[in-house]
Amino acid sequence: MTRTDDDNVQVELVGCTGLGSHISVDRAAVAEGRLKIQFGAGYEHFDLDHFDEPGGDGDPVPVFVWTDRTWIAE
Repeated sequence: MTRTDDDNVQVELVGCTGLGSHISVDRAAVAEGRLKIQFGAGYEHFDLDHFDEPGGDGDPVPVFVWTDRTWIAE
């Protein structure tokens, strides 16, 4: 199966430094309401908080709030 831009959605991240405040993620991750993003030697975890006003594409922007950081085992 080939992935397309339609499989991704722009989200806003709140509460985590180092990552950009807006990134593109898989649409299925938004439906689950949780994000796990590899960053450095660990993972940043975010939970869906709310949807903001529609962005440039007319879709509401999912806003995820940072909840935790876990480390990658060696």
